[in-house]
Amino acid sequence: MPRKSGDRVKTDRRDAVQLARLDRAGELTAIWVPDCQHEAIRELTRGYEEAVQDLRRARQRVTSFLLRQGLRYPGKTNWTRTHRRWLAELSFAEPANRVALDSRLQAVDQALARREQMAQQVAAAVPGWRLAPVVEALRGLRGIGSGRRRRAGRGDRRRPTVRPSRPADGLFRAGLQRALQRRAPPAGVDHQDRQSAGA
Repeated sequence: MPRKSGDRVKTDRRDAVQLARLDRAGELTAIWVPDCQHEAIRELTRGYEEAVQDLRRARQRVTSFLLRQGLRYPGKTNWTRTHRRWLAELSFAEPANRVALDSRLQAVDQALARREQMAQQVAAAVPGWRLAPVVEALRGLRGIGSGRRRRAGRGDRRRPTVRPSRPADGLFRAGLQRALQRRAPPAGVDHQDRQSAGA
């Protein structure tokens, strides 16, 4: 509820009068209080997002460990079967380094299992939810839904590319070019030239 900066007195009577005035002026916006099922789905999706972040952090710890040891994967993509085989075949001069790597890889496996479990729980909970038709409609969009989760399950971390339709693509490019032309200084003009011209 909007308040004046000096208005610090708060009573039920004054709040009721203020609410009545705002309602009469049409300045109150309606809100929706989620029900218990909706809140439960939110908590489930938050758990999934946390599992995704935990997996990302666990993988980052392995990568950081390898960089500290001066090791780089010669292949193209990390976290594929080939990459895991390469990690399993690594040998170190100090046995403690192998133990440290195995411990971090175990954490990656646990985070991956948790993410898959949370994904299954979300998929099982959605059909009984009253917003299930909206979720199904969103899954029809490219890059959302089972295809993306399947890629993530295989270990492919690349995001799917979502391209706009041709007319929107053309408008975006034209608008981007105009914005860049407005920002770019004329050819041959540097910062000192602009300052001296403005002085």
